[in-house]
Amino acid sequence: MNDNMIDLADADAPIYRIIPVCRFVQLLQSKHLALVRTTKWDDSFENFLLRAEGILDATNERIGLANMHDAMYAQCWTLTPESDAMWRIYSRRYSSGCPGRTAPDTPVDEIGIRIQTTVRKLFESVWDSNDPHRSLAYYIGRVGYVDERRIDDFMRSRLTEVLLLDATGKAQIQTLLVKRTEFEHEQEVRVIVRSEPDSRRLSPDRELYLVPIDPAVMFTDVLIDPRASSAEVASIKAILKAAGFSGTANQSRLYARPSYIIRITA
Repeated sequence: MNDNMIDLADADAPIYRIIPVCRFVQLLQSKHLALVRTTKWDDSFENFLLRAEGILDATNERIGLANMHDAMYAQCWTLTPESDAMWRIYSRRYSSGCPGRTAPDTPVDEIGIRIQTTVRKLFESVWDSNDPHRSLAYYIGRVGYVDERRIDDFMRSRLTEVLLLDATGKAQIQTLLVKRTEFEHEQEVRVIVRSEPDSRRLSPDRELYLVPIDPAVMFTDVLIDPRASSAEVASIKAILKAAGFSGTANQSRLYARPSYIIRITA
């Protein structure tokens, strides 16, 4: 399992993820982590290898890489405890994914919650020791950030063929751990699964890879959005308790107003 941890020196390092409160409630109730297909990632430069089109030299025939691409599922975490940008970006939800909204696919501002675990806990939950192909299927790694020119130069080189045909599959996974420098503030850690099409963990529509977890073991404390009012914080704590969360829930102090006293000598 350790061989499939990429550029992560400390397996017990804390990692974080900010999500809408409703998502965390769903997680508590379903007792599953949901990894999404990497084809759903927004950034057009992600999956740059598997999004490419292949051409066979012998026949000049174009071949697609969809089969390889569609098999990849991932979930993104961060090494950064919190930031203003992450609260504002990742607290947003889409109405079709949370109850109580009717307008489809409209992003709305929502109160966020920061969940916390460790690299080890996350990877152990995903790792299936009964899978005979586990060394080829499960990975966790730290994202590296490079400028767009380096990605472009790489994709024009012959190294792409070497990585694409790597029998271990690890080289293809490593290309999913590359983002442009414009996203460096995210300091991401990604858990990645290469799934078989008939995996029992796939959702019926195959858009999600569902990992069974024990939330009480994985999450012992959470942080509530610093923008929430005191009434909203109290309400969220009650909602989490009703959903079965028994850990600690505190509000982030990111926006807490400092109190200074200036001593003036006459």
